[in-house]
Amino acid sequence: VRVFSYGSTTPSNPTFTLTYTSVSTVVDTDGDGVADDEDNCPEIANADQADMDEDGQGDACDDDIDGDGVANDVDCDPMDPEVGEGMMYYADADGDGFGDAEMSMMACEMPDGYVMDNTDCDDSDATVYPGATEIANDGIDQDCDGEDLVEGGDDADGDGVADDVDNCPNVANPDQADGNGDGIGDACEDCSAPYMVEIERTSGTTAMFNAGNSFWHYQGTANRVGRPLRPRPMYGMTDMMVPHTQSGLIPQFEYDVWFRTICPDGGFSEWVGPFYLPTFEEANRGVTQETGPELTLSPNPTTSTVQLHKVQAQSIEVFDMNGAYLMTISNNNQVDLTSFPAGKYNLRVIDADGNVQVKQVIKK
Repeated sequence: VRVFSYGSTTPSNPTFTLTYTSVSTVVDTDGDGVADDEDNCPEIANADQADMDEDGQGDACDDDIDGDGVANDVDCDPMDPEVGEGMMYYADADGDGFGDAEMSMMACEMPDGYVMDNTDCDDSDATVYPGATEIANDGIDQDCDGEDLVEGGDDADGDGVADDVDNCPNVANPDQADGNGDGIGDACEDCSAPYMVEIERTSGTTAMFNAGNSFWHYQGTANRVGRPLRPRPMYGMTDMMVPHTQSGLIPQFEYDVWFRTICPDGGFSEWVGPFYLPTFEEANRGVTQETGPELTLSPNPTTSTVQLHKVQAQSIEVFDMNGAYLMTISNNNQVDLTSFPAGKYNLRVIDADGNVQVKQVIKK
């Protein structure tokens, strides 16, 4: 330190006493009265500085307050180190006491409809669970051991149905589907023409096609009503499995539709049809009138026959409400429905002038 004096005498060796004051600043980010350098949660106010697990991190900012190794958000009691994470429980939809391994949830207590077991192989059937009584040769694995009990013979195709009762002994088909009821399963049915055909107009531009055998592939073709078969498949109908939705129809057109089966050897069955496909408007109201006197029916509903009035029918085509063709009557104004089951039917009537009308009749 150098000292200068102005206007007075200074000793040659002066002695001075210097005094200084230190000023420090205390930082308390969270304003809880505890300085940051001493605060165990400097950014979260916790004046009590509680630290249950004594890990140096206050409870207010500790992700595991009780120090049991389980995070607070999954700890069933974050303040008790003896209680940790919940358990996994499994849905038991059928109430058989065995749960579905694919339907689970973590919980601190068992929720209603859940169990601790996850070994049910079919949670929609209360008769199916590990240890259940197995029913032989029904194609169902009741005891969840991975296979059906087979008795009374071999099971060549391994579908759980013994060969002597299997409708396709060499082709696995545990459901034993047999659409036409001929005793031969759909999975191994010889290629034949489509049967149990159903066709329905589902909108102005779409229609649904179904048939009795869901294993086969099909082709379809269509033409305007009254026009002949065009023996080549339409776009979108070259290789169909059922149910099939066909798009691209013209809303104001009625169609005649034919189908055939694609055989495994690459050949085809014969075409079957035509199946009448009305416009969507007609299908929903059941009546279409084009020209000529309006056709009437009586009695309607009927228990047997129905008579046509005000027109002379040249042909009458009968369709069910799925659009499936049933029969044609020529040059007769009477339709006999005696052999048909109760229900609604569409009659497509063409008179001598070529006018087309469709009327709905109810068979009791």
